[in-house]
Amino acid sequence: MLGGRPTVPKKLSATQQAVLTLHKINARSLFLAVNALLLLVVFYTSRRFPHKFVRVQGDCDSNWLHVDAKEGAETICCNNEAGGYEDAPCYTAMDLMPVLGSLKGAWSIPLSALIVNYGSMMLGPNVSMPRVRVYVRRGLLYVAMMALRTVVLYMGLGLVEKRLVHLLMGHSDQSCWYADLRRGKRCPADFDHSDHIVLLVSHYLAIPLFEWFAVSVESAGRSLKRTLLRGWIIIIGALATYLLFFTASYFHTTMENLVGLVIAQGCVMTPLMLLTQDYFASYKWLRLGNFVLPPDDHKRDN
Repeated sequence: MLGGRPTVPKKLSATQQAVLTLHKINARSLFLAVNALLLLVVFYTSRRFPHKFVRVQGDCDSNWLHVDAKEGAETICCNNEAGGYEDAPCYTAMDLMPVLGSLKGAWSIPLSALIVNYGSMMLGPNVSMPRVRVYVRRGLLYVAMMALRTVVLYMGLGLVEKRLVHLLMGHSDQSCWYADLRRGKRCPADFDHSDHIVLLVSHYLAIPLFEWFAVSVESAGRSLKRTLLRGWIIIIGALATYLLFFTASYFHTTMENLVGLVIAQGCVMTPLMLLTQDYFASYKWLRLGNFVLPPDDHKRDN
């Protein structure tokens, strides 16, 4: 089977150990820096843009109202055309969020760098079944993380949160005047953690960060493949950060943003960071060597 049995740890040379240790340090620093920046973004956007908007139905590409809008207030229209994104909460390229949030986008874009990496390996001179198994296991790891986000953090946790909010805060689906303008004819929940932040951080930041680490370890020195893969990962991360900035700015409260960020960091980002450090080495199925090839040892090869 391609998944195969867990890789038996091979003794690395002193050179390989040194290179791998350096990459681990860099990965830990990168993960921590990204998480710190995400916290700063959430606090900044929440302080600068304290107003929350809710989506309503209308004739535009998307239609919005301030959550505390007075009865009869005019909806804000966002259209994908010149001048159509001038008023908050509209922003340029906001139509990309449904693409990244769709089932196809959320399950294919995060895997794209690995797929290209795998394809280039299969077409190269060093293809072997052990190498194939490592790439397949890494793909399965990413799928498991995305399944965790979708089934447990989105569907399961969302249901638990909804029931807790109703139990502790109470809520009337018709308590707002614009309930009839919303899909489902319901008012927004009193508390709704930002599942879009969970999605963006889990799928489009955490997984690409791990792939960045893997590419760095497996591709020694400068190469076209490494440059292209890193460039693509940067594009994915930059796009996710851009969308996260406006999601946190306009569509959720400070606490909703923070809860979403903490969920993503605790359940996806942190485990992947710990995996780069081989923190789970005592569990044979979770050893780093099962998911990332060891760095090349040019002295041994020569």
